[in-house]
Amino acid sequence: MVYRTDATPVGVTVTPALDGRSVTLEPTTRLKAGRWYYVSLWKGTDGITDLTGDSLSEGGNYLVDERGNFVYWWFKTRA
Repeated sequence: MVYRTDATPVGVTVTPALDGRSVTLEPTTRLKAGRWYYVSLWKGTDGITDLTGDSLSEGGNYLVDERGNFVYWWFKTRA
């Protein structure tokens, strides 16, 4: 799920790559320029994996919630 920093959800279309190792998130409405957004993914006990079962890289720059259930990536749109 994609959110504005005020926790308002942003509608997206999720398209997995053919190899199952990545996804493209396409907003259903235009994102505002110069604003921060974040992507929230459910991690769960098995972690985040691709369609072949490979785990998300541990070297990424992301935050995990206090319970370890969600992973967050922040990004800012160009002004």
